[in-house]
Amino acid sequence: MSGCRGEGIVASLLILIAAAGIASADTRESVGNLGDAKRWSFEGIQSFSADELRAALVSDMPVAVAAHPLASRDIFLQTLAQRAREGLRHHGFGDAVVRAELKDQGKSILVSIAEGPQRLCGDVRVFGDSAIDVRRLAEWLTSAQPPADAIHDVEDGADPDQPSAWRDLAGTEVELAEPVWRVGAPAPFDAASHERLKLSVRRALLELGRVASDISLSVESVDEGKAELHIDLSDPSRPITIGDLVVRATERHSETELLDWLGVSSGQPFTLARRREWARRLWLSGRFETIEIDTNLAPERSVMNLTFNLRELQSAPKLSEPLTREDQAVLAVRRQTTTLRNRGESLVFRLDSATHRIEFLSSSEGQMVRIGTVSEKDQVNWKAFIDQDGDHLEVFAVDSRRRLLVPWPAVRADGKFGIALRETKANREVVYSLTANLGYKHG
Repeated sequence: MSGCRGEGIVASLLILIAAAGIASADTRESVGNLGDAKRWSFEGIQSFSADELRAALVSDMPVAVAAHPLASRDIFLQTLAQRAREGLRHHGFGDAVVRAELKDQGKSILVSIAEGPQRLCGDVRVFGDSAIDVRRLAEWLTSAQPPADAIHDVEDGADPDQPSAWRDLAGTEVELAEPVWRVGAPAPFDAASHERLKLSVRRALLELGRVASDISLSVESVDEGKAELHIDLSDPSRPITIGDLVVRATERHSETELLDWLGVSSGQPFTLARRREWARRLWLSGRFETIEIDTNLAPERSVMNLTFNLRELQSAPKLSEPLTREDQAVLAVRRQTTTLRNRGESLVFRLDSATHRIEFLSSSEGQMVRIGTVSEKDQVNWKAFIDQDGDHLEVFAVDSRRRLLVPWPAVRADGKFGIALRETKANREVVYSLTANLGYKHG
């Protein structure tokens, strides 16, 4: 009974709300068919075409909501002008003036625009905090950045000029995000960009290992068509230290063992760069199937609490023990296949048995698989050939126990398999000896 009664109350409220909406529509002019973008015309716009501005407004959610036929016509006109102005402000026209008014006896809408000067992104200035490294903060805001959880896929001691990639913790390559303040691009004066800039400043401070309770910023017009990003830290930032440490879901590593291996302890300075380095080391170790490092900032104490959620690969040795030859072979294959495109090289992955050979070729031009039989004279008679110009061709897989799974069509083997990894560098072949003695039994 109580459930039915509650549903009846909700239904009654909905009826009252709907009735109030209709009544208010009766006492004011409604949008009607003025929400049809074909009834909108534009004057004064110089940097965009009318069709471009119309398409942007049609896809804008606040405009779509305000354009409902039963909505207030006056509110719709205000929304249309305000959203058009915000779009212009986003593209550097901070002084833009926009009006939307009826014409043709209320049958259409004229949007009048005065763009004003366009300003481009210039310098970043920081006020009120002498402890901040202004150069590094400005550099972060004006350069492309990886996602917060990405790791830099580069080996220890690698040449810094060598091409490298950013990856998520599943090993998938991720793209860098555009700079939030791109010098030379149109300066974003709009409200949405203001919020994005503020969030980006907070993350940039975390990159520097600092936190600020209050951040004020503004985009200020200056001479010669430029605008500056002014960041006011009247409440000075404070350094962040590591607080509570929790390690979960490890069976063979104790919390102390793992934290000692990473060199992490409470009271140390914290930066997002350190967090990425911990994740990178865990990923490159090849011991963990899942890696998550959760952060929980207590800003009033300037403390970052950390939780390491890890799932171990059961067949892999502990961090204190060396990898087996089989583990090294699998990690080398992963390393070569995931960084192939960055180096602009081709790679051949070959699987041999006494009677069959399978080769997988990957290059910047595409991927190829061929399968053949081996004669007594060690000559290969290729029986199958697959060529693909895509990025995703599943050929080889390794299960959670590090066992090599032979691709379809499966090959029956009487003996053991060896893995040959051949890499071409400037017309010179480099062969990795990865004979792992992996046995395979069909079925």
